[in-house]
Amino acid sequence: MNAWLAEKIDTDVPVGESLIRRYKALYETEVIGLGLKTEFLEKASDYEGVQVHLLENMAGVRVLVIDESTHMTTGTYKALDACLICADAQQRGINRVVLSSGGNLGRAVSHYCSRAGMHVFLFHPKSTLHKLERDSFPTESTTVISVDLHERKVKELSRQFAETFGLAHVPEMRLRIAASAARALHLIETISSHGPVDTVAQAVCAAYGPVGIYDFFDKLLELGCIVRHQIPRFLGIQQTANAPICLAWQQGGSELLKLESASAVEKYIEPGLYNTHPVDSYPQFYALMRRFGCEMLGIRESEFSERSKQMVEALESTGFCFARNPVTGEIIEKAGLLAAVGVSIAIERGIIAQGETVALLLTGGSRSDGSHVGIDPDLVVDDSKPIDQWVSVIGKLFVLDFEGAR
Repeated sequence: MNAWLAEKIDTDVPVGESLIRRYKALYETEVIGLGLKTEFLEKASDYEGVQVHLLENMAGVRVLVIDESTHMTTGTYKALDACLICADAQQRGINRVVLSSGGNLGRAVSHYCSRAGMHVFLFHPKSTLHKLERDSFPTESTTVISVDLHERKVKELSRQFAETFGLAHVPEMRLRIAASAARALHLIETISSHGPVDTVAQAVCAAYGPVGIYDFFDKLLELGCIVRHQIPRFLGIQQTANAPICLAWQQGGSELLKLESASAVEKYIEPGLYNTHPVDSYPQFYALMRRFGCEMLGIRESEFSERSKQMVEALESTGFCFARNPVTGEIIEKAGLLAAVGVSIAIERGIIAQGETVALLLTGGSRSDGSHVGIDPDLVVDDSKPIDQWVSVIGKLFVLDFEGAR
């Protein structure tokens, strides 16, 4: 491994414990550009660990299962984003933040900010509110606004609310990209110990994850820390019911298509993958993938149903354990499983060839919660009022309770 990179790894911190603390020196460098001090990272960090499992032979393909779920404190890789968001806010003296989330990021940010004594205003789609489990969600430090509107309206409402009351809206794109630099460095460590990887595969929502990974690869290439042939191509997987990046990429476009309408959330395989128009991230995704190589696959519900049982059995044979609803038996977080199904289809179609190695990123799937009963939101927003009126209502109900708030 390159000497500059090796210096950024604290080998006293196990990979299975925290990528943030293991790579903390990375976040003070100009390469990342955050200027985050180690003291704030260590204070914010909880558990952001990763584990590697090996599937020796999947139709002649070697699969490295990168478990970014089991050892993440909130059950998905969004713990990395949330840790940086919290550390950055603490370093800047911010104690209240606003965000919109389809589930995993909001859950993670609420957890980390609660530990730091911060308050979160979380705007959350009503359709995925079940992802915020009553047993573990910090309701005392989070105001949850359930929004029964289109996904874009959820984001618009949260931003307008933050602007109106002078609150910090998170996450900034720079933090989301920086969070996945840790994942990229872990992939480099994995390649060093397990051998070359031909493809990195992940389920994609807004693509901040792959953008962060390949942005860091690109920077290391410029620094001479790695060489081009070490960088795997990318395989992105989306559900066809909501596949804006897949559609744009497959048609060769550098811009997202303007779709007339989106499928109902009820048709989603994983409702948490809910971003219908990731306009902020797609241009950089497109540029990076043009450089390093990419395939995008859309997975139909029928394809997922046909293959999911087999993939669950294969992944659980490595020791990975999917969290399920205790009443229905349904897997709660399907993004990782969606990626696994996508890999199996890519192998069948020859996109991944026999004899190759793929790193399958399981970004979620394992949780340790008990009842999986959803929380009760503090307020439900619907289309009975325009957004500016809802902003006023929310401000009167909640923001004015804080000393010094307007």
